[in-house]
Amino acid sequence: MKAALFCFENIGQGLFYHGRLHGKHTDSFDFIYDCGSKSAIRYLHTAIDSYRPSVKKLEMVVISHFDEDHVNGVTRLISGKRVDRLILPYVTWAERLALRTMTKSQDNQYLLILEDPLTYFGGDNFDIGEIIVVGGPDQPPADNPDLFIPGPPLEQVAINTETNELRVYIPSKALSDEDQVTQLPRFTIAWDPTVVNPWKLSLYKSPFSLFVGAFWEFHFYNVEGTDSAKMMSFERDLRKWMAKEKLEPTDLFKDEHRSTVRSIYTKHYSRLNQTSLILYHNAIEGQTNSAFTLNSVEYHPADEAVESTENTGTLLTGDLSLSAKKTRENLLAFYKHRIDRVGIFLVPHHAAKANWAFKHPSGLEDFEAYVVSAGVKRKHHPSPKVLDDIDAWCAGEIYHCHETCAYFYDVFLM
Repeated sequence: MKAALFCFENIGQGLFYHGRLHGKHTDSFDFIYDCGSKSAIRYLHTAIDSYRPSVKKLEMVVISHFDEDHVNGVTRLISGKRVDRLILPYVTWAERLALRTMTKSQDNQYLLILEDPLTYFGGDNFDIGEIIVVGGPDQPPADNPDLFIPGPPLEQVAINTETNELRVYIPSKALSDEDQVTQLPRFTIAWDPTVVNPWKLSLYKSPFSLFVGAFWEFHFYNVEGTDSAKMMSFERDLRKWMAKEKLEPTDLFKDEHRSTVRSIYTKHYSRLNQTSLILYHNAIEGQTNSAFTLNSVEYHPADEAVESTENTGTLLTGDLSLSAKKTRENLLAFYKHRIDRVGIFLVPHHAAKANWAFKHPSGLEDFEAYVVSAGVKRKHHPSPKVLDDIDAWCAGEIYHCHETCAYFYDVFLM
């Protein structure tokens, strides 16, 4: 039985990934992981406009981080569509402000998302059932043996495993309203203590898990890209300047303050290392055999398809940096119960040299397909050194998704 269909769209420099889980007796479960591009906008718009008629609603939309080439298509994608859950990484307004000072974008919708995603998505312009924010200060260590949630108690959710009912079960526990009050002021610039949760918001510590029926699992882990102590120092300096000039956080996102904010930021950081919300998804372990087939759709002869009868999991990595040993170890520690089931691996940050792990063994050598979503003729993406390293050290093949090449794959449960 075909259980699921997934696609890396041909949008050039960016990422637009979508999936559909098929129920045996019910409608589909449709989800998105990122939607944006820095290539000619027609590629992204064509992909979005081709996709939208195929879905009645979106059960889940995930934004891995707030770079323009991962989010500037989300507005077009979800406008007029029901979205049951919008899942965001916990990224402080100060970190988003740092990104604002570095972007050259003039896209007003994108700049409003950067300024405050809760205000932008939580208003009346979109039909979103719930906004879920994953992460925040004081996350538990990734190597905590009790951190990973292996699966739902099926008797509790009363799911008939033979029907593959597409019922959603979230075992993770959201923070209480009292705990959210302590964390939201660092996330949103629109914080108002007199208004209780106007955004239909749930805040979860990382990790966060979601199960669909009795057959599919999603495991999220928010990898913080910035040193928390440095970020706190950056925020303190910002607040001193704001107090002196009698400014509010919303003022800092205006063009007139960009140079000052940038000068404060560069006192603490030489470059912005993005937080990314990582997602692993796969058929729940313990079912009957599964298999996937990966194919390309492009305007020139397609590559040969890659097939697997064991490792049908996908690991989506946003702009995660794997160059730091500790980050890599945390990722592998958290997903230690699932990493052996990964067949499809999204090479992070469009295969940028600064984000890859060149020291081997890295624990990333055994995937069957290394997907790179990047434009053609870009200066740094994908990096030839990264591609050469994967070719030399890794078991699987490289699949470059670009302006004229999309990759899709089916997963079958047999």
